[in-house]
Amino acid sequence: MTLIPRLNEVVFEIIIDMCQRGYPKLHYNKEHLIKSMHKFMQMFPVPYGKLYSSSRRTVENEVECQGEKGNFKYSDVLTVAVTVTKNEQVKPLPYEPVMYICCINQITQKTSMEPFMQHEDVVTRKFMTMLDKPGRQSFKVMVFDGYGELEDSFSRSINVEMGENRELPELMNPG
Repeated sequence: MTLIPRLNEVVFEIIIDMCQRGYPKLHYNKEHLIKSMHKFMQMFPVPYGKLYSSSRRTVENEVECQGEKGNFKYSDVLTVAVTVTKNEQVKPLPYEPVMYICCINQITQKTSMEPFMQHEDVVTRKFMTMLDKPGRQSFKVMVFDGYGELEDSFSRSINVEMGENRELPELMNPG
């Protein structure tokens, strides 16, 4: 039973590796996978379910493109700024689990995921991605660990216009 969180961490490390290497032929819904692992851990009320019965942090995201909010165009580089705030009402855990943070485009399933440590009450991270398709795009950020903590932001939807014909620059963070 104590090895289940470590197994989850190994799965998360594999997902990170797959995101960084870009496995285009492997399509799955990363948000559903993470939420399913969270629900699985909640099935064990002792010791995991009780630890995460209340929200341990809040996650907010804001999208902008080269300093502008709105007017998103095909081939622009989008920045998703994330603010993670610890909830001071909840007692700290007796251990420091390995945490992860990911930014998911819910339409294309493009994902950027990395390990995350929150040593301060408020931490800000930025994810950058290429707007490589016109139309509606929706971004969500999730913070989670192998023990069952899962906090996510509201989805932020944008509309990407075709704009002028430009060549796509090299991806900064392919996800």
